[in-house]
Amino acid sequence: MNNSIDTNMSSGFVIALSQNEHALKYFSGLPKKQQNRIISQSNTFTNKTNLREFINNLSMEA
Repeated sequence: MNNSIDTNMSSGFVIALSQNEHALKYFSGLPKKQQNRIISQSNTFTNKTNLREFINNLSMEA
């Protein structure tokens, strides 16, 4: 079982996540497997607006 976090995060994901405190706290508290799933999902977005909406939706789950 691999408990390491996927290092394939886009810089856009990191920036958007760092700009949303609630989403960052939510993401940080998730198990690594869930974090990796979110990272994989985030890599499918091709524009900033959709990525920001995705990150904002994370903060609503917190």
